[in-house]
This record gives sequence, structure tokens and C-alpha cells, in this order.
Amino acid sequence: MASKILRQSHCAIASSRLPFSLRLPAAANHISRAFSASAMAAKPIPVIVCGRRETIGESVAAGLKPEYELVHFVKSTEAGVRDLPLVLKGRAPETKASTVGTGNIGDGATAVILGGGYDDGDYDAMRKAVDEAPLERRPVWLRNDLTVAMPPPGPEYGKAVVVRVKNLLDKLAKQKSLEGSDTKMYWY
Repeated sequence: MASKILRQSHCAIASSRLPFSLRLPAAANHISRAFSASAMAAKPIPVIVCGRRETIGESVAAGLKPEYELVHFVKSTEAGVRDLPLVLKGRAPETKASTVGTGNIGDGATAVILGGGYDDGDYDAMRKAVDEAPLERRPVWLRNDLTVAMPPPGPEYGKAVVVRVKNLLDKLAKQKSLEGSDTKMYWY
């Protein structure tokens, strides 16, 4: 019965035998359907994560969904120097891709997120490689603030990282800093 009602026109729904509290004006019904369709069509924001441990990367990838999509996982500074400029252009990496991440690199990524295993020298080397690359859109950089207390490396560490990263990414998205013109580095 419900599917039959949904297929009927707005006027038929308003005049159906539904209890008064369930009847919607035609405009409200249209808005509701449009909102649902746009919410379902929202594409996740692509990000790259640089981490030393794939097990932590897997929990980070899962925790970032559905708003963010981990499209590529970098396991070393050397791989980051070689691959980040390529992946940010939407091209295949030179090094063997990790099993972490979707591989949907066609649109590049809006952020490069470094885990706690990457120090200033690692960041500088990868950042220099990206800065020297001819890119249409530049990523923001997120680095782990090691002064913030965290659980030891493992599943709980990954969950704690996700909370901090998502909070920062959400803030940057609201500020429109994930659109390719903000190249700053932020601590999470």
C-alpha cells in the first residue's frame, strides 16, 4: 500500500486515507524528496593518508566514511615524494599501491594527512615534492600534534586520530579551505 501511495501524485497523497498527521502538503513532500536525493548523491571528499602502519590506516579509512574517502595510502616518505605529485594530478602512483584506500584517484585529493610516524623532515620532503609539481588544485596538509595525549598505536589510536582529523576536516570544509586554494598546514 505504501509503495502505491508513493507512486501517486501529490494531490492524491493529500487526499488519500492517510491519517491527518501523516499528510504533507505537496511542496513539503517535494522538498523532502529533493533533500533525500541530494543527501544520497553527496560525493565524499577525497583525502590521502600517510601512515606507517596499514592496520591503523584501515581503521582511519573506515572512520572517515561517509563524508571523506581515503583514496590513497602512503607508507613511506620516499613513496610520498614520488607518488603524491602524481596522485594529486589523478595519475597512478609509481610505487606499489597499498591495499588501504579506494584507489579512486581520478580527482586527486583535497588534503594530505600525515600520521604521527612522520616528522618535520618527512613533511618537508613530501611538501617540497608537491609544491614543485604543476597542480591545478593544491591540498591542505594535516599533521598530527604529538603534544596531545593519545592511546598507543593500535585500533584505539586509529579511532582517536579519526575524531581529531574529522573535526578539523569538517571545520576546513565549512571555511571552504578544501577547494584547492588553501595550501596551509594544520595541526590536528
